[in-house]
Amino acid sequence: RFSGPWLMEMTAAGKAEPFVPLPADLLRQEEGGAFVRLAPLKEGLPGWAGKEMLPLWRRSRSPAKRETGYLSWTGMKKYLKGEVPGPEDAKKLDELYAIDRRTGIGVDPQSLAAEEGLIYSVGLLVLKPKINFYAEVEGDAAWVKGKLDQSPVLSFGGEGRRVLVKTIPAAVWPAPPPAGERRAILLTAPAWFPQGWRPEGIEIVSAAVPGYQAVSGWDLARNGPKPTRFTAAAGSVYYLEEPYHLPHPGSLCAEAEDAACGWGTFLEGRFNYV
Repeated sequence: RFSGPWLMEMTAAGKAEPFVPLPADLLRQEEGGAFVRLAPLKEGLPGWAGKEMLPLWRRSRSPAKRETGYLSWTGMKKYLKGEVPGPEDAKKLDELYAIDRRTGIGVDPQSLAAEEGLIYSVGLLVLKPKINFYAEVEGDAAWVKGKLDQSPVLSFGGEGRRVLVKTIPAAVWPAPPPAGERRAILLTAPAWFPQGWRPEGIEIVSAAVPGYQAVSGWDLARNGPKPTRFTAAAGSVYYLEEPYHLPHPGSLCAEAEDAACGWGTFLEGRFNYV
């Protein structure tokens, strides 16, 4: 079973602190740059058409909008406690990585000259200093260690990119709230659901889903292309009142293979009604 990868930085004490996508219910105010947090409005609204779920609301009237980026480890802990992270807890994309743009040409195998009209460009991910990828593997420890000892350098991504794999102590993720408390479930990886954006078997009070993410790729095990699927984006938030039971612990996905590959991982936090 795999989880991740997430972007991560190591502390001076050698602890892994992964970044998680900014939750969809966090908005940044235009004045001052502070965050405000959406939450379900318990009484609903006059004429509210969404009978199955409650609308999301916020206490601030200042103009605000959602932005892309990540929460730091500290900001993630604040969020899961039901608090509002500060601006210093958010990481913009360009603080963690950049895109290296490269242009290439097609070469005629006979003449070894450039073929007319065959030109392409690629964008390669380049991590900023001290930023790494972090993933977790659950399984037989001796088997995992043996595989890593055999091949510490692995293919990762296209264009012949490689990564050096090292084992480190696992990140200590925050524990879920005590039983009986209201829960906000934050997706830390995209999740595919038969009903589109909505997980199965969970009674949802409300939801903040920023959109979908198209996922495909090449299946090495089956030696063929994977079908394109549209997933609920990481950063989606689902609000729950009732206890729930998942078919595959640690993942909201209904399919065992999706859960084992790391799709639909999540963290549990608290929420309060507006």
